Amino acid sequence: MAAEVESMAYGGEVPWHGLGVSLGDETVPPWEILKKASLDWGVKKQAMFSQVMKDGKVDELPILDYFSLIRDVDHQVLGICGKEYQPFQNIEVFDFFNKFTEAGKMKMHIAGSLQNGKYVWALAQLTDGQFKLIGDDINYSYLLMVSPHVWGKSMTIMFTSVRVVCWNTLNMALGKHVTERFRILHNRTFPELKAQAQDIVEQAMIMKQVYHDNAVLLASVAAKKEQVLEYAARLVSPNAIDSAGALDPNDMNDAARKIIYNFEHGPGSQLQSAKGTWWGAFNGVTRLIDFQQGRSGQDKRLYDSWLGAKSKLKVQALELAYEYAKAA
Repeated sequence: MAAEVESMAYGGEVPWHGLGVSLGDETVPPWEILKKASLDWGVKKQAMFSQVMKDGKVDELPILDYFSLIRDVDHQVLGICGKEYQPFQNIEVFDFFNKFTEAGKMKMHIAGSLQNGKYVWALAQLTDGQFKLIGDDINYSYLLMVSPHVWGKSMTIMFTSVRVVCWNTLNMALGKHVTERFRILHNRTFPELKAQAQDIVEQAMIMKQVYHDNAVLLASVAAKKEQVLEYAARLVSPNAIDSAGALDPNDMNDAARKIIYNFEHGPGSQLQSAKGTWWGAFNGVTRLIDFQQGRSGQDKRLYDSWLGAKSKLKVQALELAYEYAKAA
């Protein structure tokens, strides 16, 4: 199995590299995808000790205020944590989706674990989140939940939209600013925080219209070639722009050139919604990040795209494309 993906279950089309257990086209409840994805295990805190020699014998001294995070099924050490850290159990986190799946607001789509259990995640498709841009460019909206069993990492709830034609993924937190994500600290148990998490999702589902409106605008505004060149340079090749603001295309790096190629020739670039528009320019960036740049292997790129610095570049790309489109 690939380096980052430990286990996974998915519905619908086979994802990257065919990893994971297929659920077919069935709609399954959260507890079932939890089992199919081999996530039905728990995490516990275990006291830590240091072995020292005392009077010629090995003695164990407790390491105060620090604990090991242990996976119960195989006793794997996921890391260490402080005494205030509260592990979120997978079964509790997946139960959180029940309120929304039972109400018909979303259905479980994909779930899995990355980095040997350190990151557990689930993707749920919003039942009213589908919309079509100009032509046949269909978009679906999803709720992404990432629950890390890592000290210092918060649980993250955010929205992502997957474009059917080329499976570009873009990170979208819906709110007043598109850079917002919803994070929940491990300072209380998840049952104590469940109501807060559900309120966050309800709030974000109401505001998902922001993403729809942005996408419609980008798909309806033409993007001139020289503007797209400047757009790509500002995002990934700023050295190609001099102190006076003039762009020399010959100084653009490989990443910027790939964005331009994706804009003109990449998968989905000839769709009516993307051809010569800011939606097409933006998707040129998401294709670069998801498929062409960074660490080798699509599973590693998935991790970087959702949890790494690359996700910030997507948000910057969306904001900048929106800036150009509004100014047109």
